[in-house]
Amino acid sequence: MNYRELSLLRAKLQYETKRYYRDFIHRTEIALRTKPNDFWKFVRNNRTKNCIPKKILYNELTSSSEPEAANLFSAYFSSVYSTKRFDFDAKKIDVFSFDLPNNALFSAEDVFHGLSSLENVWRSLDESTLSSMFKFSSVIPIPKSGSPFIASNYRPISIQSHISKTFGHLVLNAIQPTVNSILAEKQNGFHSRRSTTTCNLVFNNYVFDSFQHRTQVDVIYIDFQKAFDSVNHNVLIHILKRSGFGEPLLSWFRSFLSNRYQCVKVFDVKSNLFLASSGVPQGSHLSPILFSLFINNLHRVTNHSKFLCFADDIKLYIRVATPDDCTKLQSDIDRFSNWFNTLGLSLNLDKCKNMTYTISRSSIMSPYFINNAAVSRTMDYVMDLGFKLSCNLDPTTHIEYVCCKALKTFGLVIRLIKNFRLVSSLKTLFSALVRPILEYETVVWDPHTADNARQIERVQRRFLRYASHILKIPCAPHDYTPIAIHLGMIPLVKRRRVAGLKFLAGLLNNNIDSLVLLSQISIKVPSRLSRSTALFYVPHATTNYMANKPKDA
Repeated sequence: MNYRELSLLRAKLQYETKRYYRDFIHRTEIALRTKPNDFWKFVRNNRTKNCIPKKILYNELTSSSEPEAANLFSAYFSSVYSTKRFDFDAKKIDVFSFDLPNNALFSAEDVFHGLSSLENVWRSLDESTLSSMFKFSSVIPIPKSGSPFIASNYRPISIQSHISKTFGHLVLNAIQPTVNSILAEKQNGFHSRRSTTTCNLVFNNYVFDSFQHRTQVDVIYIDFQKAFDSVNHNVLIHILKRSGFGEPLLSWFRSFLSNRYQCVKVFDVKSNLFLASSGVPQGSHLSPILFSLFINNLHRVTNHSKFLCFADDIKLYIRVATPDDCTKLQSDIDRFSNWFNTLGLSLNLDKCKNMTYTISRSSIMSPYFINNAAVSRTMDYVMDLGFKLSCNLDPTTHIEYVCCKALKTFGLVIRLIKNFRLVSSLKTLFSALVRPILEYETVVWDPHTADNARQIERVQRRFLRYASHILKIPCAPHDYTPIAIHLGMIPLVKRRRVAGLKFLAGLLNNNIDSLVLLSQISIKVPSRLSRSTALFYVPHATTNYMANKPKDA
């Protein structure tokens, strides 16, 4: 074969490769309507590449083969469970008693609907084998940050059997209506009518009210040491019993928690089995509500300060006008720490933070201690449930953060859509991957300044400019109205307005459960007859910083 023939064959190969790839991209776009799972599988495969190396380090040991790597992961993940005998004093655990169910009742129709919602549930019959996942759970390592060669830089994701998850979901549906009625209002996690929005709105409104009274707010952000994995089973059963659960459901909970074995699955290799001797099972529908009940009596511990919870993310805070208020917060911190020691939970002191929210130039900077160890103070900002909060609650800090994050994700979208040509796929990718970053709980931080609003809108305008190029729709310079109309996209400022109105309607219709926020809605009560028929009003902001206060309160 001479060079000319080689060049022709190479050119033909490149041509055919590009043609087949274009056909593949076209089929992937079409799959968005016919087989959306195939479309999103393509997106996931091009978005993340989690390659776990075979050389893993843990406790000065290094794996040299795939089974050794799996066993090192197993050793690390099993180390988080407590194997020590924990003798607790039941008299020190003060729990309110309620009229909770003694059993979980569901019909055959509930079971049928639960099984019908599963995918590949009958694969066991098709393959004539009974999968071990029906009896145990497997754990998949997912990298966090840091070196991929260190086992401690991975988090475990537990995969349970279909039957186990379905049965747990049926039990949850049977008990959740009753349990939700006894969960503390301060707990915003694992509740269908509460969220990070309700948690941060309550907190932000409290801080802004403090600003208006010329006081500061001192906050202690609490971080636990593997909270969900450290729950002592005997203590949890004691709390469930004292809360009001009876037999036979109480014994079923004890069986549900005990003798749970896991193995790590990596490189298609399974590690040795290990016992999850503590904690609530990861991946189960029941685990979140069990943990919520475990810490449900936190409100009986604090005497002076307030607190808010979202799962195991807890913050203690108090309005500080004098040094005596700092002393009150410290006393609650001590009671809080002792209470969790009684439950058998440990605090991660390195990650506990102290933040002072203030607009004053001369604030009271008091140190705080947990178990005689000083809590590190954060001066600039703190990450709280996905929000980047500055010391004066100016939303600019958070807006810069989300815009930067959204633009990075938009770079991924550009790589994905450079060969796409359908309107539906372009809009879907932006709406699913980029826009949620810009609209995460905007009720809390919706900006009032034009500069901040333009900064957010700039991300969507960049997408519209790129889409006009891909779809070959001409637009005047800096005017992307034609492509926005073609894609059916409205400005983000209007979407934030709609989100705020939906949140307000949810509060009024009891679809959002927060008595604190409901009491702060500004209802217009006219002192004299006027032509205005508005039911609500936005309180006048007397200062610039008060204009940042969420408008729905």
